[in-house]
Amino acid sequence: MTTKIRYVPAIVVMIVIFIASHLPGDQIHPPDFFDYDKFWHALEYAVLAVTILFARHPPAHDFLQHVFIFTFCVAYAITDEIHQYFIPLRSADVLDVCADTLGALAAGSGWYLLNRRRKANRELFQIQTD
Repeated sequence: MTTKIRYVPAIVVMIVIFIASHLPGDQIHPPDFFDYDKFWHALEYAVLAVTILFARHPPAHDFLQHVFIFTFCVAYAITDEIHQYFIPLRSADVLDVCADTLGALAAGSGWYLLNRRRKANRELFQIQTD
């Protein structure tokens, strides 16, 4: 069972993404240490996926829950690009959605596999102690 407070990080990440997308193109200055747009897109959507996974905390065997979270992240990425289309000096870019999708997929897959492994280890430990 999830509590509502666990959704706060996901909501904060979504607000930060929205605010960053609302900046006109001439006001965007990525950090100097890694100036690659697609990396930042993948990273922000990986963080979004992890915060939603934290909020929902789906069991390892609930694959459909993981698919729903991934689909939500992709849908948010698409709406984010549509939003950017209306911002001065910004554009909607399919490659940005692809980077967002890869970030969410990587984070979601990692979470899913990690939890499946934990479940298998717990079951193995229970068998050995019985």
